[in-house]
Amino acid sequence: MTKPNGWASGSPEKIKYLTDEQVSKFFKAIETNPDIQARKRDLALFTLVLSYGLRTAEVPLIRLEHINLSARPAQIYITRVKRKASKPRLGRWYGLSEKNEAIVRAWLKSRRSDSEYLFPTRQSGQISIPYLTNLTQKYAKAAGLQHLHPHMFRHTTGVRLARAGRNADQRQVLFPSDDNYFSRSWSS
Repeated sequence: MTKPNGWASGSPEKIKYLTDEQVSKFFKAIETNPDIQARKRDLALFTLVLSYGLRTAEVPLIRLEHINLSARPAQIYITRVKRKASKPRLGRWYGLSEKNEAIVRAWLKSRRSDSEYLFPTRQSGQISIPYLTNLTQKYAKAAGLQHLHPHMFRHTTGVRLARAGRNADQRQVLFPSDDNYFSRSWSS
């Protein structure tokens, strides 16, 4: 098993993130899930987590009404939560890439729940943070990755944006916080 091995340089704290190879292994583990409905849900869930740097507390807040597939580009409304706080704050609409839209559409087509939430579980109408953590660990184990937790996807998103040349102000759109520490510290 391999540990996530990325560290952001120049930051006062070590920020763990996943390499592209580790992300690929994680998603391949999802694709091997024999439960087709769970596979589609989990592929959509982790695609959105990685694409938008979602905190674990933000995932359960996504409702069906927060997906607008008729807009061009398709959109998702994300309610952001403050760092180290579980209280929601202002959200905003984000565009979905064509790939992400197709993944979300596939999940919605196979979804069998009357829950108002995008990611229900069989046990409840809304995915919980412990459930998300367990899913992360399940797929990490199948992918041969150790010490992986859901928040590392957020760090991975931040590092990817920094390496793509996005400046701190541009990263702040996806990573709003009371201070700019995290959006400024993810450097390549």
